[in-house]
Amino acid sequence: MLTPLPEILPTYRRQFPKVHLQLHEFYTTSVVRSLLNGSLDAGFLRDGNPISGLETQVLFSESLIAIVPATHPLASFKPISAARLRYEPFVFVSPNASSHAYEKTIAPCVEPGFPSNVVQDAPQWLTVLRLVGAGLGVTIAPNCVHQVAASNVVCLRLRDTQATSDLKSAYPNHRKPGHRLHLHPPKLPPILACVLALSPKTASPHPASPSPACTPSHPHCAASYTESPRP
Repeated sequence: MLTPLPEILPTYRRQFPKVHLQLHEFYTTSVVRSLLNGSLDAGFLRDGNPISGLETQVLFSESLIAIVPATHPLASFKPISAARLRYEPFVFVSPNASSHAYEKTIAPCVEPGFPSNVVQDAPQWLTVLRLVGAGLGVTIAPNCVHQVAASNVVCLRLRDTQATSDLKSAYPNHRKPGHRLHLHPPKLPPILACVLALSPKTASPHPASPSPACTPSHPHCAASYTESPRP
């Protein structure tokens, strides 16, 4: 997870020491499915669509960045307009991960009125970055992805676009008989109450300048949680 959410977990554990918290990382589509079938109590969605049966709230938004190979002619431009990418081949995370997230990342291309030439998709951002670094194309990503960018790519701020990427909290607003939890009316899971109390409502629209080099791996995913009493 590349967001501030992991930093909130120690506070949660101090407030609820008898609760066993299990962290799972899935694609947004899988988190939504698990929340709806009752196997998860709460989740965090990257650019999830409004879903019937789920309560959602935007925790924060972040700007989008362009990522190009370090040898690309645009690598020395800061910032750039998405229109400069008009004739570039694109590499994106597969729309199967989250169709809405896919639509939001290509929005800076759609806004100027030109179609994106997607030559390859991949299951996670780390793979996308490696393909970009190999010269297969360029990409547009949430600003947090710069944290896993290697030295063979350059992250550039985008101007002339209002598109952002949102991180949302989500939990079921009703439960069917037989589901593990029966909450009526819908009750905010403690982990989400803690996050909402401690996290900023919105991230800075222009966070710190993207760094061109970093090393940890990161799947393109949402996070989800189950809570149960400790024995």
